[in-house]
Amino acid sequence: FYILYIWMWNMFENKKKIKTDLIIPVGYNCYPAGHLQRLGLRKYPFPLDWMLDFSLGTVINLFASDFKTFFANISLWKEDGDDKNLAIIDTHNEIISLHHFPKDLPLDQAQSQIRELMLKRYRMLKIFIRFSRHITLVSYRDEDISTLTDFATSMLNLLNRKILLININNQQKEGYKKVT
Repeated sequence: FYILYIWMWNMFENKKKIKTDLIIPVGYNCYPAGHLQRLGLRKYPFPLDWMLDFSLGTVINLFASDFKTFFANISLWKEDGDDKNLAIIDTHNEIISLHHFPKDLPLDQAQSQIRELMLKRYRMLKIFIRFSRHITLVSYRDEDISTLTDFATSMLNLLNRKILLININNQQKEGYKKVT
């Protein structure tokens, strides 16, 4: 029996203490990882850090499949990701990477290196999950509370841990929902 809490915070201005063993950014863009880093709460790199434009369903599917399809099928999205990298899309999962594919490496070589690195990060994350009782997922999304509740419930069932979902969103008033 687990209790699921969903909080809608306005850019972490609401500095309530929470009990958590592990914090995992779950997109939809770079903001969750960036906010956690600025607050000194990003202790480890995880596969979805610094990724862009992916759905909650994709997060569920990646965790359910042990990230096996993560950037396995790619194509160029834009020439410029950032100053040094190409913008690449994972065509299977519909995730965009702006910061991981160096312009000076052949794309197939970069893909191999990035997949190896991200799968290593996922294996590390799995170990952290195994030893955690309370997991906090941090997102930056416009979805409504019902959609976020469905996502958090799916993650609760998948990870079999107590889940706190914090959604950072400037457009919504602070909300709170408890699901038992």
